[in-house]
Order: sequence, then structure tokens, then C-alpha cells
Amino acid sequence: MFRVPVTLAAIVEINSSKVFSLKDSTTTSSSDNTTRKILESENSRTYSKLPQSFDPNLGLVPFLPPLNVTYEAKMNQPWNIAPYFLDTLSQSLCCDLNDCILVFGGINPSEPDDFVLASSIFELDTESQKWRYFGCMMEPRCYHAVSLIDSFVYVTGGYSPLQRRDGEMLAISSTDRLDIRTTLWKRCSDMKEARACHAMAAVGNHLYVFGGRNSFGK
Repeated sequence: MFRVPVTLAAIVEINSSKVFSLKDSTTTSSSDNTTRKILESENSRTYSKLPQSFDPNLGLVPFLPPLNVTYEAKMNQPWNIAPYFLDTLSQSLCCDLNDCILVFGGINPSEPDDFVLASSIFELDTESQKWRYFGCMMEPRCYHAVSLIDSFVYVTGGYSPLQRRDGEMLAISSTDRLDIRTTLWKRCSDMKEARACHAMAAVGNHLYVFGGRNSFGK
């Protein structure tokens, strides 16, 4: 069981029969992949609510502690983030990635100033119901969106704890792509505007982003 509470993350379902049976990704047709919620089980734990200072509509945590150089470097280095979780979770291997659900980023509601989670990816094996540490995103995010096209997971926008104004997180416009067969990341074109709290859907080989808010709540 995954013992770390996470909220404001994004999830995507990986179906191995549609992804890993492909011999050449250039000749495959786009499959209909949708995200689904992880259902609560009888063993689900109850965690404390978000503090009153946390705005669930904007994703802003007022009066965040200042970022020092060491902590910022820790969030940007996967080799420093992995040991943070490997004491309690095993490491996921690319070749072992079967039918699963991947959870990207988010914040620990019990410790909203701990942003290591915002860079991390976790895997839930839907058959064994066991959690594993999958890897690290290119930058920390919350209130972002993810979609799956063939073997690629696209991550867009969200609020970044590394970009702040007057102690509040700013929305970002970056788009990153993860190849789940190789675990390699690629930076793609930015969205036209920075946004968070948005929705994203994959139709064929195209991504559609709907709504969202910028750093000023508009």
C-alpha cells in the first residue's frame, strides 16, 4: 500500500495490450485511452484535511517557505528524489510496466510545503494492487493534466512550486512527453498560455486542452 497522501495530482491508465504489443510506434493507430479514478478500498487510510490557508480552487499555498539552492536542486535531480521513497517502495522497471495506473506529481496535504512529491511518479499495478516508485518528471507540478497517446504520456501546465510571486505558485505553460517504454522524457512546445486546473483529452494524434486558470485565477 502506498503510505504517502497525495492530492492535486494527475493519473493515467496504461493498458499493456494496447501499448507494449506494438512493434513499431510509427505504424500504430491511436487507441482510445481514458483516465480513471483509483477506487477507495476498505484498507484506505484517512488523512488530515488541507490547511485553511490552502485554496483548492487556485492551487496557491500562501506564505510558502523560501526555496534555497540545495532544496531546489533536490527537486530537479531524479537521483536525489528516488531514495526519498525507495525505503518504503520498490523501484519500477520499464520492462515490468504492465497494466497499471501512473500518478504524476501532486502535493502531500499533511505537508503542503514538501514539494518532492510534485516531481515524482508512482505506479499502481492493477492486478497485484501494489505501489512502486516509477520515476521523476522534468519539473514539479500540481493541478496539471496528463493524456496518453500510443506509448507517450503528455503532461501539461499546472502550478509550479519553483516559480512564485509573493510566495504563491505560478501557473506554467510547459508540455513534456514521457515514453513509457523507455522512460525517456522530451520537452515539447509550450501551450499558448500558462494554465492550471485545466482538462486535456487525446483524440487521434491531437491533444485538446480545455479551460483552466492562470496565476491570477482568470
